Amino acid sequence: MLRKKSVIPSAARNLSFFRLEERFLTLQTPCGMTDEVKCKWRKPSMSEIEISVAELQRRRKAGEKFLLVDVREQWEYDVCRIGGAKLIPMRTIPANLQALDGDEDVICYCHHGQRSLDVAAWLRAQGVESAQSLAGGIDRWSIEIDPSIPRY
Repeated sequence: MLRKKSVIPSAARNLSFFRLEERFLTLQTPCGMTDEVKCKWRKPSMSEIEISVAELQRRRKAGEKFLLVDVREQWEYDVCRIGGAKLIPMRTIPANLQALDGDEDVICYCHHGQRSLDVAAWLRAQGVESAQSLAGGIDRWSIEIDPSIPRY
């Protein structure tokens, strides 16, 4: 693996997988090659990076402005979704970074909260300080907030 002192390369748009490990972002291309990019990143606390379903519901009811991003795959989005969410599958997040780096807070969610936690941490490493992950994902949302949303 290579270690570079740069920001995310433009080739990141073609990545199929990424994950954060300590202070290096591991990138894997579709052909299986990996590269590590050194980035300024500190591990945020769970209370900083996660938002509860109750807090998200409170913010929605209060009419607060934020971007709700569904990082699941299209087939999962077709099964169920939280109203008003924008589908940006996890694998396409690097290519859509500019769309997420705006003035609004970014709240990501997935099925159970792990993928969205990875995405929120990665977005924070890229400078999107407001990125958060919905704790428990759409599954917890369905259990605690809106039982009309199917569970899968």
